Amino acid sequence: MSTLFFSAAVFISYLNLFLPAVLTATNQARSTVVVVEDPLVNCEDRDYVLAFGPMTITRAGKFLIINGRITVHRDLQNPMSFQIRIEKCRDKGNLNSCEYYSTWKWDDICIPFKILPFMEGFYKAHVPYTSHCPYKKNVYEIRNFRIPSDAVTAMLPNSEGHPLYNVRILFKEQKEIVSCIRASFRFATVRKKE
Repeated sequence: MSTLFFSAAVFISYLNLFLPAVLTATNQARSTVVVVEDPLVNCEDRDYVLAFGPMTITRAGKFLIINGRITVHRDLQNPMSFQIRIEKCRDKGNLNSCEYYSTWKWDDICIPFKILPFMEGFYKAHVPYTSHCPYKKNVYEIRNFRIPSDAVTAMLPNSEGHPLYNVRILFKEQKEIVSCIRASFRFATVRKKE
């Protein structure tokens, strides 16, 4: 399973459960959605134990739909941790406009998967099906995993000017980095179809 996908799904699920949904639209005829600017890719051009890709994230109405491949080159062991680092950029074309925004950390990646009902759909999207955490050695296809856009908009403010958010997700087994993925997204305000 792709590291970014896995981390993003856990992060979004955690926020969806523990943070109130905050809708930033100012009238009933509009809603805020997530727009993926840069696809989910490895942080560096290297072979990771947990490799993601190719991955696609598309928007369908109020949902993000994730499809792709996760390759696990050996059985992963607990405790496995992950960290999500978020930067907020005022100008997509100018990397100097990016500044640190937030970091989310989990010491045991499996706990959110056990307690969050949102994640049941994540495992069901795997072919072959798996409920192992951490992953066992295999190649998994992720098919049509749906994440509500509201889960993402609840965790980050929709600042004026729709800034770009750069997300970097680092996975560690003990102290060894087993995967690193990154992606960029922003929010957009769209009219609701009535």
